[in-house]
Amino acid sequence: MANHVIVSHKTAERANQDIQNMLMTWMDDEKCRRWSEGVRFVQLMENRTYHDGIKQAPYAAMFGHYIKVGLSTSAFPKEAIENLRTEEELEKVVEEFGVGEELQEKQNEDQSTDSNPETDNMQENITEDGNVKYINDNYRENADL
Repeated sequence: MANHVIVSHKTAERANQDIQNMLMTWMDDEKCRRWSEGVRFVQLMENRTYHDGIKQAPYAAMFGHYIKVGLSTSAFPKEAIENLRTEEELEKVVEEFGVGEELQEKQNEDQSTDSNPETDNMQENITEDGNVKYINDNYRENADL
């Protein structure tokens, strides 16, 4: 039991060191002195990265779908955002389509009928203990990108 505690402690120390390194890299890249500004970006990177132990990203394990980042995963119609170049153009799209429950409801309806390469290759497997485990071959193959 004592060896398990030591290994667990070393694993936690390693994870903490990884987070610190990622945060320092972010701060250096962004020329920022306040770690508190970068922690949400590091958290996002960590939570969307494939983990071998759980065979998926932590966010997907927690919420059952991959994290949505950027306009391409927003509720705005693809035609409305594909040629955006400025913030002013984005503001016009927001004015035209609005932001709120109606737009989110439309996205939910669209997602129920749309094809999604990340989730289309999801395979549902039942483990020996009866739990359901989802495996996405595309996500696993591209996890290091």
